[in-house]
Amino acid sequence: MEFGLLDVKDCAILCGLRRYGTISQVANHIGVSQPAISQRITAIEARLGVRILDRGPGRSGQQLNAHGVVLEDAARRILGILDELPSALYGASTDLVGRLHVATVYSLGLHSLADPIRRFLNEAPSVEFDIEYMRTDRVYESVLSGESDIGIVACPKDVKGIRVLDWVNEPLVLVMSPMFALPTSDSEIALLDLQCLPFIAFADGIPTRLLIERSLQREGVKLDVRKSYDNIETLKRTVELGFGVSLLPKQTVVNELTDGTLLEVPIRGFSLSRACGILLLENKTVGRAAQKWLYLLLGVRT
Repeated sequence: MEFGLLDVKDCAILCGLRRYGTISQVANHIGVSQPAISQRITAIEARLGVRILDRGPGRSGQQLNAHGVVLEDAARRILGILDELPSALYGASTDLVGRLHVATVYSLGLHSLADPIRRFLNEAPSVEFDIEYMRTDRVYESVLSGESDIGIVACPKDVKGIRVLDWVNEPLVLVMSPMFALPTSDSEIALLDLQCLPFIAFADGIPTRLLIERSLQREGVKLDVRKSYDNIETLKRTVELGFGVSLLPKQTVVNELTDGTLLEVPIRGFSLSRACGILLLENKTVGRAAQKWLYLLLGVRT
C-alpha cells in the first residue's frame, strides 16, 4: 500500500530507525535485509530531495536527522491509521461470518502463526476457522483445488494459477544441545566446521532444507546429515538430546533458547534467512474473513 512518497514498509523502516537506532536492529525486527533497508532509505531521500540520516563527522550514518524525525512522525501516524482500519472495514467482529480454511507447514503454523491465530479467533469468533498443517507441495495443491482459501509456506515458488504475497523473512540459526561438544572452545564456529558436525536436517524435498544445502554448497560446505524429519518438533527434540546440530528458523526455537534446552551458536561471517509467503488463488475474490486474516498477517510483517 502506497501513500505517495511512502509505502507501508518505508513507514515501518522509519519507525524502526527511530526506535532501535541501527539498520541491523531494524532488519532483525521487521524481517527485511540490511541492504534492502539501505536501498529503501536511498530511494526515499531521492524522492524527497533531502537527507533523512545524520551522516556528519563522527556519526554512524544510521540516526535520523531533523528531516528524518519529521518523516518518522508522519510514518507513525500512517501506521496508526492502518491499525484502525479493521474496525472501519469490518465493523463489529461478530459481523464476520462464514468459513476460512488455511493450509500451512508445521514450522510456520506452530510458531510464527500462533499470535495471528489467537487474534483471529478472538476478533472473528463467528467465522468457522480451520488451519491444517501439511507438507509444502500439499499446501499448493490445496490452494489450487480450492480446498484452502489461503496457503502459507516457506521459500515460496512460482506456480501457475497461484499469486504469492511476500510475508516475512525468518533468520535461520545454528542450534545444539548444551551437552554437545564443539570442536573448538570459541563462542562461535567457522562455516567449514559444520562439515565436521553431525547434522539433523529437514526431510528431503522440504524447501528449507534445499535452501540450506544450496547456500552451504555455494560456500564449499557439505553437511554430514545423520537424521532428517519433516516435523519441526521431532527435529528439535533430536537436537536437544545431543544427536547433532541443526539450522532452524529462530522463531521455532525461541522457547528452547529461553529455557536453555538449546543453545544458539553464531557462524562466523555467515547468515541465512528463509522467505515466507502467502498463497492465493489467482483471479479469485478474497472474502471478508480472508481479508481479515490477511490484515492480521500483514500487520505482523509491518
